[in-house]
Amino acid sequence: MSHVDTIIRLLVASDNAFVSGEQLSRELGISRTAIWKYMKQLRQMGYELESVSHKGYRLLHAPDCLDTPEFMLALERSGAAAVHFFEEVDSTQTVARRLAEQGAPAGTLVIAERQTAGRGRFDRKWQSPYGRGIWLSLILRPDVTVQWSSQLTLLSSVALCMAIREQTGLPAGIKWPNDILIGERKLSGMLLESVAEAEQIRYVIVGIGINVNQLESDFSADIAHTATSLRIAADRPFQRAPLIAALLVHLQQLLHEYAVAGFTPIGERWRAMSVSLNRAVKITSSRGIVEGYAETIDEYGALVLRMADGTLRKQFSGDLELLPLA
Repeated sequence: MSHVDTIIRLLVASDNAFVSGEQLSRELGISRTAIWKYMKQLRQMGYELESVSHKGYRLLHAPDCLDTPEFMLALERSGAAAVHFFEEVDSTQTVARRLAEQGAPAGTLVIAERQTAGRGRFDRKWQSPYGRGIWLSLILRPDVTVQWSSQLTLLSSVALCMAIREQTGLPAGIKWPNDILIGERKLSGMLLESVAEAEQIRYVIVGIGINVNQLESDFSADIAHTATSLRIAADRPFQRAPLIAALLVHLQQLLHEYAVAGFTPIGERWRAMSVSLNRAVKITSSRGIVEGYAETIDEYGALVLRMADGTLRKQFSGDLELLPLA
């Protein structure tokens, strides 16, 4: 058993009591300085520890482990064709794209405990601390032409929002096109990247990041006022495995519904879950900035804005900001 495993075992066995540094040092046969370094490593792994002078260390929260046979079996039962788990990667999107190019089937899932170069839309960096959230990419191979690809973005956001509401009871909502908010703070981001050939999509990589058990102090200063986590919103920690399994189930169900009935029922669900409609918004894109009143989405997934002069404008992409309610 490694020193880290031994420390974890002793902290768990203490049943919420403090374990002195002296006891840990004696049990492991190492210095108090080495104990401090291992505690720092545990914190980096997602363990929450309280340290008090002359008392020692106490375990407050342990991250739930995803790399277990039970969890992998649950994912396969939820529709995953194959699961590739990593302690750390640069980006699950990069790994999933490489697997897709090698012929990996639809339903192939890439999960990481930590990303060193996680990214969202517009190449923004996505903070992906170890054990605190869900960082995954899923390979899809839909029978869809490029012109309808934006529908898959909205479908995926509906599946994610359904899973979060179901598993947490929190009032999650969708900000166009696919961010998940609680209140007006961002909980989850999504990035869909597709590769096509002769207008037919070969595959789509659905990248999803969900802030699950972060505390306020885990967010950097530049996003602390706009980001949230399930734990912050509900004031309690959550297990990640049930949420991932629920996401896969809802994705499979919606993809089947989409193949049978088209986009109409998916669009209705998206509208019902949206926090972007029926209010003033500002959208920034490569073509500039526009402001208008968001009325609906069309069959392509474009946001339909009513402009100040009463005309309608369709916005197919961009970064949306919710303007203050009147």
